[in-house]
Amino acid sequence: MNSDIITFFTLGVYKHQNLFSNDIYKSYVIEHLKLLEKTGVVKVYGFCIMPTHVNIIWKILKHPGSKEDMPHVNLMKMTSYKFLVHLRENHPSVLDRFWVDRFFQKIQFWQKSGVPQEINSTEELEHILNFIHQEPVQETRIEVTEAENYTYSSSRFYQTGLDEWGILSDYKTEFELEKEMV
Repeated sequence: MNSDIITFFTLGVYKHQNLFSNDIYKSYVIEHLKLLEKTGVVKVYGFCIMPTHVNIIWKILKHPGSKEDMPHVNLMKMTSYKFLVHLRENHPSVLDRFWVDRFFQKIQFWQKSGVPQEINSTEELEHILNFIHQEPVQETRIEVTEAENYTYSSSRFYQTGLDEWGILSDYKTEFELEKEMV
């Protein structure tokens, strides 16, 4: 994956379990997104954390040296560690739901299908961003009627300009700068 390419991907929770019904696990995802953004690895344009998955739109700013260094792989690895520690300390019986029968791995929090998809146009980015922002409104397990009222999403940022997470960049600003440079 090249740097400076905007990508969208969905990271699904193993067996579509409702891991993110508890806000502490959402906060671990936000915490790691913040770390990736602050260290200049990615620029986050949008996200939405649903009960069973996470949607992210970002630009990779630093070219990773290997697959293990890819930001989405790093995000999965680091959040898995946080999930494991928290569940061991607070809800050990829940760990049984994440058991996998593999030789070296006993616990798996993420599905293995999180492959980033390149976004090729502003229109495509806006379509995907609208889709992920509307997901909480469509989800029956989430009681929200307006996308901007869902806390764990970038929708409010695009409505108000306020980034309560300290991780978001407005894609429109970047695209305007690119137009000016041409």
